[in-house]
Amino acid sequence: MPVYVYNCKKCNALVEVLQHYDDDALAACPKCGQPVSEKIFTPIPIHFKGNGWYVKDRYNPDKAV
Repeated sequence: MPVYVYNCKKCNALVEVLQHYDDDALAACPKCGQPVSEKIFTPIPIHFKGNGWYVKDRYNPDKAV
């Protein structure tokens, strides 16, 4: 399940919540109880290891036809 980050403008807290994508958005800040004002979109961390497609199938302009 993805981790969503919410920002509370009232207490300036960043709240990370583990939610399913079908779940409703967080309505209230767990720290102050006020409505959460915005959802922050964060990049997904991806770490490639080993000999994978990204190493073998890299685009090479010298071999292009």
